Amino acid sequence: MARCVILSACPVSPALAGLLREDDFIIACDAGYRNCAPLHCKPHVIVGDFDTAPCPQQEDDEIVVLPHVKDDTDTEYAAKLAVQKGFDEVLLLGGLGGRRLEHTLANLCTGLGLEKRGVRAMLQDERSRITFVMPGEMRRYPKEDYFYFSAFPMEGRAEATRWASATNTPKAPTASRCPLAKGHWSSWKRWRTDPFPAIPEHSGCKLLIVWYQTERWGSGCR
Repeated sequence: MARCVILSACPVSPALAGLLREDDFIIACDAGYRNCAPLHCKPHVIVGDFDTAPCPQQEDDEIVVLPHVKDDTDTEYAAKLAVQKGFDEVLLLGGLGGRRLEHTLANLCTGLGLEKRGVRAMLQDERSRITFVMPGEMRRYPKEDYFYFSAFPMEGRAEATRWASATNTPKAPTASRCPLAKGHWSSWKRWRTDPFPAIPEHSGCKLLIVWYQTERWGSGCR
């Protein structure tokens, strides 16, 4: 089945347009419809209470106007709509960063909620990609253009987590495996010579997996 792409309101750059597929079903959330211009796409559905942008007037679009007082964010409503329509994969763009930290945190919760419903979820911006690994899953991540790999335990303790590397590269975990610190986050700097960065094996909690795209990003606020 075609993938669902949810566009939230944090501005995106045209660099992300290459992530879209021709058969994507696009849901724009509130001011997220403004992201359609740099991404060169057209939304199939627009949802929101339109407290941050005026409700657009487009005849061909299905527009769902939500109440201002509600239990779900606009992005969460879009995620539930994607589940109702039967999509098994969702890409969220425009959901990271912005002026309000709680919106980013809410969008991370939305991604986890999708995974709990059996929908593969991914959040991405110009510098990083975020996915989720559920208990008992084993995932292999292609190298692509990413350099840093981090894992954060969610809703529990990652006591059984192990990293496995495909090559014996300097300063990187090897096939002998390296345990994740119990209840804490783990970060592995991927070397560009390693074609398969990691295979997480774990149980007991959800994992938030973060890819950072460049080694020159800096140390952030750690």
